[in-house]
Amino acid sequence: MAWNSVLRAWSVWFIWSIWFVKSHGELFSGEAKEDRNMKLHVVVEEDEAGYFAAEVPALPGCLSQGKTREEAIANVKEAVEGWLEVMEAKCAVDARRTIEVVV
Repeated sequence: MAWNSVLRAWSVWFIWSIWFVKSHGELFSGEAKEDRNMKLHVVVEEDEAGYFAAEVPALPGCLSQGKTREEAIANVKEAVEGWLEVMEAKCAVDARRTIEVVV
């Protein structure tokens, strides 16, 4: 299978997973929708100019920066929200055509 097909399949699965958790997360957690959280690894590094760069490796192109480590983390949280909104809008997924595969 070509990498392009693998990447597209992964993207569809990822977006469907995000949609499903956003739509049905309260079924699993017992929490209201507003209280759900997503945990992601963020890499924070100080650059040569003294700014802090924050990147989310699991979300290609999702990064931000700040004058302090705390500012960079706050900014990257906002970047994650924007990234998820854009990807959800770009990849409309028909849930009837989606399956889950456990590896």
